[in-house]
Amino acid sequence: PHERLPVCSLRTLLTRFMDITTPPTRQLLTYLASCCSDKADEERLLMLANESSVYEDWRYWKLPHLLEVLEEFPSCRPPAAVFVAQLNALQPRFYPISSSPRKYSKEIHLTVAIVTYRAEDGEGAEHYGVCSNYLANLQPDDKIFLFVRSAPSFHMSKDPTRPVILIGPGTGIAPFRSFWQEWDHIKSEMVDCKIPKVWLFFGCRTKNVDLYRDEKEEMVQKGVLDRVFLALSREENIPK
Repeated sequence: PHERLPVCSLRTLLTRFMDITTPPTRQLLTYLASCCSDKADEERLLMLANESSVYEDWRYWKLPHLLEVLEEFPSCRPPAAVFVAQLNALQPRFYPISSSPRKYSKEIHLTVAIVTYRAEDGEGAEHYGVCSNYLANLQPDDKIFLFVRSAPSFHMSKDPTRPVILIGPGTGIAPFRSFWQEWDHIKSEMVDCKIPKVWLFFGCRTKNVDLYRDEKEEMVQKGVLDRVFLALSREENIPK
């Protein structure tokens, strides 16, 4: 059913290509109910599948991935081939590039927050962001699947006389790092070219997660960034 996926083992299919972390749809729960040997498991799954409010409450409270669903309903034993056919392919995650090709011609830098969270008001099982944790666990020389997608409507100002204000809370600062690296290159290497006046507004919870602090300070000293403003939302003794 997934014609664009390669021929591979079931393990590879589930660990690399299929979406097994998104809470299952009501349609998938209906199928899983048909695979239960225990009547109570079947009836419970059918109730979740058929009653919208019950399903939404269960989904919101537990945020269950497929393994947790199979653990909650242990008599559900779907045939592997049919089960996989019910799943959706894992969708790509898009991250802005946070480096200038002029400064890092053979590299692409990403600024990624590693996502972890618990359902059930913080009392449930720990869940992990799929792509952020995958990237965090990579080792040097590991190969990954990626592609570069252009964003023609999001780009640096081409008019050096027009002042620029950049606002990037958290990892939203990512593309602006590529901007200031580009302006730094223009300022230092292209003597006849000018760069605009730039103010950067950055927000985070506490000072210890002030991303690229040293690099931003360097850009201010070099005159690439004119002003940098820092907003802290959880720092002790500092109001939001």
